[in-house]
Amino acid sequence: MKKHLPWLFLLLFFFPADLAAKPLLEEIRQVLRQHLPDPPDEALLQSLSKDTLQDDLQSLDAYARYFAKGESVHQTALEAQYTGIGAEIFSRDEEILVSPYQDGPLARAGVTERSVLLEVNGIRVAGEELEKAAAMLQGPPGKMVDLKLRPLSGEDMVELRVKREAVRPLHVELLQPQDQAVLRIRDFAAGRTRASLRVSIDYLGAGSSPVFIDLRESTGGDLFEALDCAALFIEPGKSLGGLWTKKSGKTLVNSPPGEKLSGRIVVFTGPDTASAAEAFAAALKFHGKALLAGEPSYGKCSTQTRISLSDGSVLQMTNGYVLGPEETPCSPEGLQPDIKVAGSRLYDTAYLVREGLAALEAQDALPETRQQYTLQQLAEEDLLTVRALRAWDRLPSGYVSLVLNLVEHDMDLLGANQVQVRIWSDKARNSDDPDLARHAGELESLAEYMEKSSWR
Repeated sequence: MKKHLPWLFLLLFFFPADLAAKPLLEEIRQVLRQHLPDPPDEALLQSLSKDTLQDDLQSLDAYARYFAKGESVHQTALEAQYTGIGAEIFSRDEEILVSPYQDGPLARAGVTERSVLLEVNGIRVAGEELEKAAAMLQGPPGKMVDLKLRPLSGEDMVELRVKREAVRPLHVELLQPQDQAVLRIRDFAAGRTRASLRVSIDYLGAGSSPVFIDLRESTGGDLFEALDCAALFIEPGKSLGGLWTKKSGKTLVNSPPGEKLSGRIVVFTGPDTASAAEAFAAALKFHGKALLAGEPSYGKCSTQTRISLSDGSVLQMTNGYVLGPEETPCSPEGLQPDIKVAGSRLYDTAYLVREGLAALEAQDALPETRQQYTLQQLAEEDLLTVRALRAWDRLPSGYVSLVLNLVEHDMDLLGANQVQVRIWSDKARNSDDPDLARHAGELESLAEYMEKSSWR
């Protein structure tokens, strides 16, 4: 059983005025007729019943779901803050799995890869409902929880105690297996992921080394955000992909003008890589910008929307099909990797990095790095920024998370000089936002570090 997929939504709540006076079931029938990409079976439409509505909708559309008025509509982990161990939780084949968030309690305890959750406070969780297992992990902040896990990349069990904390996952996480940076994208969030990805790559030094992007945990998101992310690397005017809907027909997207990031890319994919994540990877692969490593992706070729009905309830349904670059069809077989990795190796990030580097070296694809200025010259010209320190490998690794966390507060730390860093330190110290205030000390120490008298 595949993990529950956060669907790729393109339209959010709207209320067709001409449906206001219709009974609920007839209203649902009309919406399905108007928006399902393929004409629905009229016999199935007429058989819709309030008593069996969820099952009836599934017979018409595998992704359809009805939310009664007041019922919580699904919210992805990246849209909310919660208190727990700092991990995404899902189920597969009677097992409960966890994927730790960067800098969350579980990751800081030493578990950084997808793992099977075996016990919580001495209670076995195999075969339990996902909601029950999640409830066992959540709790008051500061309270300890005992865990027993087995990382998928190995066979040894891990037992540890973790303190629950309020967690807000990053849109782009930075992993560092064996000193090689890997950027993990869990979700393509409209207006967020592209900015985080750009800042992360700038931090790593675009063009100076391969970029590894991990989509193994990326189950969807906003299609156009994913295409915007792909456009960071693809030449202006090139086709990125798009979608087809009954209402609008084809909507195709080309890469916009502007400076593009250089360097070679390796993208990690797996059976949970779906929807928007597949569109991103497909565009890079089509234009020769990336090698794919891992297992075939999910092969989800449709998009979903949620429509608000007249009584305040919500209908989720399929409304379109994804198109690849230059209108190439999306394959339900998924994207096929250039570097095939199977079994437990799929979740061994260090192994995937080694395989990716070997493949790039075979293509003679690793560019040389050249430094034209010294840090002292930049300091003398008031051009010494965090980005410059990173490019010269003089930025302590402890500030990696700070760079990424401040993106969430619209602060481009990479582009800041010591004066700006000092200003932001004072702002954080006096901020009423606890998430910003907790970075005051880090900003203060970074400002002091940058104010050295000599960078020879």
